[in-house]
Amino acid sequence: MDPSQIKKEDANNTFQSVCPSGTRPTLYGFPGKTKSTVWAHFGFYMGEDGQLDKSHAICRHCYTGVRYSGNTTNLHTHLARHGFGHKSQPRPLSESGGRTTPVLIPKFPPGPSDGENIVTSAQKDLFQPVISGVFSNTPRSPVVLHTMVAEYLIQRLEPPGAVENSAFVNMMSAAEPSFDQENCRQFCESFMSQHQEILVHSLSDILKNSEAVALAYESWTSATRESYVTYKVYVINAWWDIDTYTLATIPDCCSIKEDLETLRNRWDLQDPLTVISTGDVEQPEHSKLQIVHCLAEALNKAARAGLQLDCVKEVLANGQKIQQHLVREVVVEKSCSVVKDGREEWLFTHDILTKLLQHKEVIKLTKSIDDVDCEAFCGQLEGVCSVLNPLKSAVDLMCSQAPIVASMILPIIKKLQVSLSPEPNDSDVVKVFKERIWTTLYSVYSDTEVRKFLLVASFLDPRYKDLLFVDKEERALAKEVLSEVATELYRRGADTSSGPDEIVITAEGNGSDCSVSIINNETEREPDTKKLKKDEEETEASTSSKSDDWLADVIGGKKTSSDSNKEEGVLAEVDQYSTMEQRTTSPFLWWSRRQPMFTTLSRVAKTYLCVPATSGPPDRMFEGARDRDDNQRRLLPADLVDKLIFLHDNYFKLK
Repeated sequence: MDPSQIKKEDANNTFQSVCPSGTRPTLYGFPGKTKSTVWAHFGFYMGEDGQLDKSHAICRHCYTGVRYSGNTTNLHTHLARHGFGHKSQPRPLSESGGRTTPVLIPKFPPGPSDGENIVTSAQKDLFQPVISGVFSNTPRSPVVLHTMVAEYLIQRLEPPGAVENSAFVNMMSAAEPSFDQENCRQFCESFMSQHQEILVHSLSDILKNSEAVALAYESWTSATRESYVTYKVYVINAWWDIDTYTLATIPDCCSIKEDLETLRNRWDLQDPLTVISTGDVEQPEHSKLQIVHCLAEALNKAARAGLQLDCVKEVLANGQKIQQHLVREVVVEKSCSVVKDGREEWLFTHDILTKLLQHKEVIKLTKSIDDVDCEAFCGQLEGVCSVLNPLKSAVDLMCSQAPIVASMILPIIKKLQVSLSPEPNDSDVVKVFKERIWTTLYSVYSDTEVRKFLLVASFLDPRYKDLLFVDKEERALAKEVLSEVATELYRRGADTSSGPDEIVITAEGNGSDCSVSIINNETEREPDTKKLKKDEEETEASTSSKSDDWLADVIGGKKTSSDSNKEEGVLAEVDQYSTMEQRTTSPFLWWSRRQPMFTTLSRVAKTYLCVPATSGPPDRMFEGARDRDDNQRRLLPADLVDKLIFLHDNYFKLK
C-alpha cells in the first residue's frame, strides 16, 4: 500500500465529528442510567433521523469517534491509549434534549477498487479543508507538544538530536504545521537536563527514607562494542513492593570497587548495604558492606566449568559428529553447533543434546559414525543431560518467579546439591562432571559472612523459615544472628526516640506463643504506690552510685529495667516468629499484613528481603547481555548515555 494512503476507518473516525462547515455538532450524553464511569468522557451525535447515532461514541477530549457495539471495552482502551484519565476534564455536553437541525456527516467518495479499505491521495485532497478546520480550531501549545516529544525520546532511549531525523520532522510537520525542529531540540535538551536534576533529588529523598537499600550492577556492551556498567538500587516501599531505580551508568574502565565507593559517597547510601556482584569483587574494608554473588552468574559459571572438562568436551565433539550425520540423513533439522561460545553456551548445549537424546533409538541403530561408538555415546549423552537438567530446572524456576530474592539462594543450592550427589551407577564422566559443577557452585557461597546473611534471609522468608535444607546448628545460628541484628536495630532506633515506652510481654500457659504490646509512659499514669516505691529505689540508687561506678568493671554496667524489658520484647518477636507455621505466601504480602505485630522484626525483614538473587532480570541473565545502545545511537558520549538510561529507567516511575 502507498505510504501516502490512510485507512478509511481512521479517516471516518476523524471526520465524523466535523460538520462540512468546520463547526462541531452537538454532543449528547448516554441515554438512561449507567454505572460505567467511561460515559463521563464520551457522548453521541444526533443522526439525520433525529435519533442518537450509537454506532460510534465520540470522545469529549479529542472528538474522535470510537466504534461502539454495546460494550465499553473500546472506550476504555481509547482513554488508556491517549492518557485521558480522571484529571482530564472533558468538554461539556449539550444542555438541550434534542436537535432541530440534523448534522450531515461527510460521505466518502468511491475508492479506486470496490471494498478496498483505504483512502487515496485524491480522496485526501477532498478532506484537506476539513482537516485544516479541525486543527485550526484546536491549536496545541508548543510547550505541551515539545514535552510530549521529550517524553517520547526518553521512552525510546533517543538523544535530543533525534528530532532532526527527516522522517520525524515530516511527521511532526504534518501534525503541527508550526513545528520548529531547532526549538524542539533545544527544549528537549533543557527538559532532559532539568528533569535529571529533579529526579536525582527525588531519588535521594527516597533512599534516605528507606529502611534498607540493596545495590546491584549489570554489565552490557553497546553496538559499537563499548562496555558499560549500570548500577541499580532495590528498596521496599511502605506498601511492601520492591522498587528498582537506576543510579548511574559508568564506562567499564574502572574497578567495580572504586565505582561502589563513588556511588556510596554521591548518593549517601547508609549502612547496612548489600551488593549483588556478577564478578570476583573483594569484600571492601567497610564491615557493613555485604557482597553476595549473583545466583544466575554462579549457575553460568558452574556450568561452564563443567563443560570445560576434557571428558565432557569429548562427548560434545562426538555429539557434533553424530548431529552432522543425522542432518545429512535428513533425520533431524539443521541446527547450530553443539558447542557455542558465550555466557549462555551451556543452555544451547543442553537444548541440542536434549534434541539428540530424542533420536536415541535411531542413533543406536547406526553401529558407528566417524569412529564413534553410538551405543556408548547414547549412555554418555544420557549422563551429561542428567547433570545439566537440574541446572535447567533452576533456571526455569528463577525465570518464572517475580521477584526473585536472596532468600531463595540457599534452597536452590541445596536442591542442586541433592541432584548432583553421586550415585552408584554413575559413569566416570558423570561423576567428574557433577563434582566439578558442585565444587564451583559451592565455592561461590562458601564465605562465612555470606552464609550467615543468606541463612537469615531464608529464615525471614515465610516460605523457607523452617530451614529444613540446613542442619540443626545452622538453624540455631540463623536465629542467633537474627536476634543480634534485631536488637542492634532497636538500639539504634531507641537512641533517636522521643520518649520512653514500656514493652509488656504476655505468654501463654504452655510457653509456646507470646504477644508484645507497647505502652507509652507519657500517656499512662503510674499508681501512687508504684511512684513512691520508685522514689525510694531512686534514693537508694543515688546513695550507692559511687560504689556501683567503681565496681562496674566486675559487676557489669548499669542497665535499667526499662531498656531490658524493651530488648526482651524484641527477642520475644523473634521467638514468636520462629514458632509460626511455614507458609507458601509471598514474603512481601506476609510481612505487610503482620508488620503491626512485628514492629522491629519487619524492619529487619526489609533489610534482607530487598536483596535480589540476581543482578538483573533472570531471563536476560541467561540469554546474554542485551545491548541497550543500538546502531542508531552510535558513539554517544558517556555522560549522555548515563543521562538517557537514568531518565528512561526513572522518569516514568518518579514522574
